[in-house]
Amino acid sequence: LPVALSAYIRTGLVTLEHLLIPRGLKKFGASGKDSLATYGTLQGMVLPVILFPTAFLSSFNLLLVPELAEASARGEKRHITYIISRAMKFTILFSLGVSAIMICFSSELGIVIYNSREAASYIKIVAPLAPIMFLDSAVDSMLKGLDEQLYNMRINIIDAASSALLVYILCPRIGIMGYIVTIFVSEIFNLACSFVRLINTTGFEVKVGEWFVKPLVCAIAACVFTRAVLQVSNGISFTAASLTLHIVLAALMYLLLLLVTNTLSRDECAWLKKLVKFKK
Repeated sequence: LPVALSAYIRTGLVTLEHLLIPRGLKKFGASGKDSLATYGTLQGMVLPVILFPTAFLSSFNLLLVPELAEASARGEKRHITYIISRAMKFTILFSLGVSAIMICFSSELGIVIYNSREAASYIKIVAPLAPIMFLDSAVDSMLKGLDEQLYNMRINIIDAASSALLVYILCPRIGIMGYIVTIFVSEIFNLACSFVRLINTTGFEVKVGEWFVKPLVCAIAACVFTRAVLQVSNGISFTAASLTLHIVLAALMYLLLLLVTNTLSRDECAWLKKLVKFKK
């Protein structure tokens, strides 16, 4: 019931927010056609690209709910901390790599997928938000597994209501940047509240250097290396095959740097391999 109620109320508030955006853009000075076009670029073109990699994490996040619920029912606090630490670290490593690659190849992504430089510029602006979005989704699943869905419900409703209010205030004044600011504020607020609640509930330790600093440096280094290779090879052609090849190169370089710096240990690689192993 709390999950359903949260979904119903939040859907209504999000619908209100989406109705307010084109109206706010018109008040800012854009025509009705331009307002819908700009909103459509961000909502229908940019955000699906940013959120597409969550397909690789969604199943993993859903499995956290019953796993943590069972451990919580048995009172296995050490096992809960173990699961949360592993899940948090892998989510952060994955999301930082995705964000860095999207920023690095934002121009090519916008042209290859949509043939739109406007979409490319918005991808570069919104891509830094990817780690916050991915981590927020994982933390929400963990809280649900720990019987904190009522808290989630309250935060989601407050988040949706404040987002609608921010859109109403900001869009008529600063245009589409008002909506972008709303997205950033909303996601950061939601993650901050959920993250603090998770720490207070479980007491797990946040390893800033290992989880954030080292992988961020590795992600930046991988993208800088890939861009250097591009310059030597006279750039990247605007084709899907060429873009895919260079994204794969950046991802492999990122993975290699994680292993070399021991940010991703052998034990963690073995654990990850065990998770994805299929039975014959």
